[in-house]
Amino acid sequence: MCTEVIHSLCAPQDLLSRISSDRLGLLLAEKGDAALEIFQVMAKMIEIYPWHRKGLDGPLPKIMLQDILSFPFTLEQLIGSQAQEKSYGNPAQ
Repeated sequence: MCTEVIHSLCAPQDLLSRISSDRLGLLLAEKGDAALEIFQVMAKMIEIYPWHRKGLDGPLPKIMLQDILSFPFTLEQLIGSQAQEKSYGNPAQ
């Protein structure tokens, strides 16, 4: 379901990929403020989407913004970096 929501905002130059059964990756053609604006729109769409109408009553999907230079190379590194952020807080904070 999340794929459909995010795909609706993709431009032809963007790359949307399923990283695992519960993760999506989106490589935006934009950068800087333009990428941040798209990220904020996606976050708001996830927040206001009527998930209950699709029978999905659990926690909302999480969305993160990373630049291409800081994105982990493997799924294991991605999971590890998120676990570290939960333990120590986001280093960007």
